[in-house]
Amino acid sequence: MQQGKQHQKKQQQGKREADVFFYLVTGYGITVFVLWLAQWIISEQLPLMGMIKSSIHLFLIPGVLLLPITLLLRRWRLAATLVPAVVAFLLSWGVFFLPRGPEEMVTGAEIRVVTFNLQAPNEDAVASLVDIVREVDADIVAVQELSIPAADRFSTALTDLYPHQALHPQQKGNAGQGILSRYPILADDYWQAQEEPMPLGHQRVVMEIDGVEAVFYNTHPVPPYTPNAGTRSVAHTRALRYLIDQAKDDSMPVILMGDFNMSDHFHEYRRIAEAFTDAYKAVGDIGFGFTYPHDKWTGVPPLVRLDYVFYSDDWQGISAKVWPGSGSSDHAPLVVELMSKE
Repeated sequence: MQQGKQHQKKQQQGKREADVFFYLVTGYGITVFVLWLAQWIISEQLPLMGMIKSSIHLFLIPGVLLLPITLLLRRWRLAATLVPAVVAFLLSWGVFFLPRGPEEMVTGAEIRVVTFNLQAPNEDAVASLVDIVREVDADIVAVQELSIPAADRFSTALTDLYPHQALHPQQKGNAGQGILSRYPILADDYWQAQEEPMPLGHQRVVMEIDGVEAVFYNTHPVPPYTPNAGTRSVAHTRALRYLIDQAKDDSMPVILMGDFNMSDHFHEYRRIAEAFTDAYKAVGDIGFGFTYPHDKWTGVPPLVRLDYVFYSDDWQGISAKVWPGSGSSDHAPLVVELMSKE
């Protein structure tokens, strides 16, 4: 009799635990799907929404892992609550796990470009960054957070690879920008949005590539939110809108590179993608293409894509990949190969 009561008590406890698990998973599935829908509608001007847009993929990944487990356990109702989250994940990031490549091969000038946030290095950290730039061996290198020590070292240690340089280091290193090139630089313009608090740098360079002039933008808008500086989403949006409008007005072939300080779910990303092609999304390696944080000391893996290369219809994407090393920087370089359309 006593054993029967104990068995019944265990069954009741097991049922309660199963019910709790069911409601937790159901609540998770509904919540992340609602957040995924909301971030398409609500602007990142709302600080909380900006953080959600930068990390929603991390919340959806558990659903992708849980769904096959619930199916194996034949927990059909539980599996059904996860389907919307999995569908949301596949709609947003499924393309990154499919083979991608150029739709058609064209004949033209082939170039290799890289964008690399240096993290405003001091003199001790510059050597590792010079090594990374040499390893990548790109034709055109766009760097952000160019400090004075980094510019001094680049201007001497890399002249054999890059005889044409347009470097704008700043005393406050995270506002510095620069471009190193194997091709002649015909024009160079650097600016900061001085009306913004803590402005960062932007750059427009015109180069001649095999007899054809092309425009390269090197951008670094302020982060929309940081714990120490608070909300700067309006400044972030304003800087990118100015850049987009200027790039769309250019009649020459255009490439936009830099640390855009946004995920690909921001409204401003969509505005750029309407006019220009996201290289990694079009021809990138299999995977998310995360570039930040790239910190070998803490062991934290990259969790978000902040660094991009976009190009106009004058170019054909060939390949794009995140470089495995970053030296002393917390950003991994993004390396893209393109071919001009003739």
